[in-house]
Amino acid sequence: MSIYLSVLGLLKDTPFQFQLEEDLGLPSGKYRRVVFAKRYKAVFSVFENRVFIDAIIACRQSKGT
Repeated sequence: MSIYLSVLGLLKDTPFQFQLEEDLGLPSGKYRRVVFAKRYKAVFSVFENRVFIDAIIACRQSKGT
C-alpha cells in the first residue's frame, strides 16, 4: 500500500515526468502512464492542475507452456 501512496504523491507533485501512454490505442498525447510495484500500470490524464487516474492495470504475464 505504501508504494501506491508514494505513486499518488508523485502524480500530485510532478505528473508530467511520466511517459505518454501510446500502447493502449488512446488519443495521442492525452494520457500518461506510471508503472509501479513491478506489475501495475496507472493510466492518467492531467487537466488544468488536476490528475485523473483513469485505470490501474495489472500487467502480469502468464507463463506460457
